[in-house]
Amino acid sequence: MSTHLVRRASVGLLLVSSALAGCGDESGQDLRDPIEPVDVEYVGDGPARLFPDGSAPIRLTLRDGEISFTSSCNQFSGRASWDDGVLRTGALGGTEMGCPGLRQRQDEWMVAFFGSSPAVELDGTDLAIESEKDRVWFVPADEAPSGEPGDEADLVGTRWRLTGIGERDGDSTGMMVVPDDVTATIRFDSGEFAVRTGCNTGGGPAVVGSDEIRLGQFAVTLLPCTGVAGGVERAVTQVLQGGPAVSWAITGDELRLRARDGRHELVFHR
Repeated sequence: MSTHLVRRASVGLLLVSSALAGCGDESGQDLRDPIEPVDVEYVGDGPARLFPDGSAPIRLTLRDGEISFTSSCNQFSGRASWDDGVLRTGALGGTEMGCPGLRQRQDEWMVAFFGSSPAVELDGTDLAIESEKDRVWFVPADEAPSGEPGDEADLVGTRWRLTGIGERDGDSTGMMVVPDDVTATIRFDSGEFAVRTGCNTGGGPAVVGSDEIRLGQFAVTLLPCTGVAGGVERAVTQVLQGGPAVSWAITGDELRLRARDGRHELVFHR
């Protein structure tokens, strides 16, 4: 068994996954070969030597001469080339969320790692990126293992804290990490839901189905909201008031609520 398949077993995901793909060719391929399965999202972990308590998954996309990557805080992107087996990036730009502790360290590590002109190698559909110090395996997001799916018993009676706000635009998805000093939560119980929007509080009726929640009209306080908290509140209300129902899915300790338009979603953790 190849070493990166062992790493697959430890990769944590924020996505619902399919079964693992096959082992691939042990000889490996680099990106100079005509097969270039890079127009997908990859997922990998930061190196254990730097993050002994566990890093958040790294989501990486290489597409049309551009690189984008994110973990649990900021999202970075820029021009890149990789057709000679070396990943070369131009100036990298990113969001500017202030994230303390492990999340800040992982952001700094990712920028240095991807900006170090690391070697790139393909083994089947898996992608290895190696700098002078670190080697990280990435697997296609739809082939990586996920946590156990949850059911209605997991959803109801749990206080879920908002950690991310997602928006899909065509084939790409952006994810904003909710800062620690903004509190937005939701709880479903006894046919009702209670929500903190990041600024105000409210609630209303909720009928939980197997894959969707039908929300009635809900009342909310009207405190003025500005800055990041105001942006979080707008995203929360956009999803919860975007239609008669939202879809829901639980994977491990993560809950995702998606608006009927399929473009906007809220990511919670318990």
